Amino acid sequence: MFTAPAYFMSILVATALFLLSKYFKDRARGQTPKDLKKKSAKWAAIDDHAKQLTIFGLSVYDCCILGCMVLNISTKGSIGSFETLGVSIAMNRFDMSSSGAGATVACCGTVGVAVLLSMGRLSQYLSDVQLIAGGMLVMALGILSLTSLSDDANNDSWKFVLAIFMIYSVGYPIGHTAVIGLFSKIVGRRPQGTLLGWFASAGSFARLVFPITSEDAFVIVAIARHFERD
Repeated sequence: MFTAPAYFMSILVATALFLLSKYFKDRARGQTPKDLKKKSAKWAAIDDHAKQLTIFGLSVYDCCILGCMVLNISTKGSIGSFETLGVSIAMNRFDMSSSGAGATVACCGTVGVAVLLSMGRLSQYLSDVQLIAGGMLVMALGILSLTSLSDDANNDSWKFVLAIFMIYSVGYPIGHTAVIGLFSKIVGRRPQGTLLGWFASAGSFARLVFPITSEDAFVIVAIARHFERD
């Protein structure tokens, strides 16, 4: 019952991706001789490096774009899974009320907004790659902190608060925002319409698929453990 809207939205996202790939064509951007003269030696060197082929048969530029897509999928999918299962985990594993779990997520989300607003200051000291690596490392640590819970509801509630803080307040705001910034820098002056559409669609698709698979895995593991006890 609870996954029916997610299945419906996943069908809509898949339909949108099909229409985007088949019918939406980006307008070719012509380059005048005047524009060619304006291109500096630095940008010419960057373009030449971006066109070089890698061992995968793709150009360096294509690999960078695909890498940003994967990073976008992983961050959006992870936060989508916690949005779906976070309250359930808090109630079943930490004996927290739904209102208490919701208040915890809301407070950590508020801190995350403050961290998001300070991204300009952070970018002065750290590069996009460092911000992405640090943000995703914090998210991974927050997820791993919930892997050693007991099956009953006697787990310490501070573990849940710490995990939500690491994911909602630090990891996701920093990591995902840096991914968006890096993607925009990689695309640069090239036409961005189609790529931005694919980037947003990939993130939206991850927010649908990850929660569905996470809930199914959660149910399967719960059933398996129930039969193991019997």
